[in-house]
Amino acid sequence: MKKVNFLLAAMLATSVLYVSCSSDDNTEEKFKKLDQILSGSSLTNATLSTDFTWVGEQMRQVDEYEEGQIVDQTKVIYTSETGTQIAELQMYKNYWKNSLYQKALRAINQYLQKENKELIQYMRIVPTYQSNKITRLDIYGYLDGKDLPYIGYLTITYTNDNPSQVSTKILYTMAGNPIEIEVMKMYYIWNNGNIVTEYTKAINFETPTAPMITTDSTVYTYDNKINAFSSLRSSPLIDAQVKSRNNILTSKFYFLDQQTNTMRLSIESSSTYTYDSQNYPTSSEDSEIINFETTPYTYTKVRLFEYKTN
Repeated sequence: MKKVNFLLAAMLATSVLYVSCSSDDNTEEKFKKLDQILSGSSLTNATLSTDFTWVGEQMRQVDEYEEGQIVDQTKVIYTSETGTQIAELQMYKNYWKNSLYQKALRAINQYLQKENKELIQYMRIVPTYQSNKITRLDIYGYLDGKDLPYIGYLTITYTNDNPSQVSTKILYTMAGNPIEIEVMKMYYIWNNGNIVTEYTKAINFETPTAPMITTDSTVYTYDNKINAFSSLRSSPLIDAQVKSRNNILTSKFYFLDQQTNTMRLSIESSSTYTYDSQNYPTSSEDSEIINFETTPYTYTKVRLFEYKTN
């Protein structure tokens, strides 16, 4: 079994896709469309970090920026020009962004006034709908982007119209025969329209035939205002920041060592928001304390939320 398949499964199951993928229900509540997110150490030096491209009601592309350069990109292909169901997601990454080669290339391109294009497609995702809900995501991809073979799929289970479980299965060949194995399950507990707890069970990669064990969990608290990401709530992948009704105030994430069943990593985050007259966040002050084994690291930043005016 290729270990890269496990890496892809883990990356996909825990990734955040800012993708609007609404159902065909015309009674769905309308929210202000998120246009850009700026971030930095203060409001005065915040720079573009996420840009959303909308065409009518369709959100067609998401670009993630670092140091003024696109490092991640998601393109959304719809089943029709005006429809709301997605035919395919195409995901790209700049693998050279932090390398010496990329820094040199960026300097040369700036000197020559050329645009630096180092995005490589590493994944495509094809959703399946049942009763206007996404119930399956077929995954094609490879970490180095050389080709995009079929690697597995995610199935989504709903409880009271909310996604409550995501199962990840990957394919591999044993004795010349292709078989599939379930490597991960993610569980979501909801309260008042918000994901209040999520946790993951996964196989031990060293002994894949062993029973699944709980590897991590996160607990969230929320304000009572409109979520800045509400226009993206129907994302095909599950993320508390996007899916929940309100804005996250605090989160506590714990990761367990599979061998010793002891906590190896914890991340405690908190956010304080300012709001406009319609109760949408316009900015947030965020702090994060990362405890890796015994060493704590503290990070702070601000975010500015900008919405489309039409």
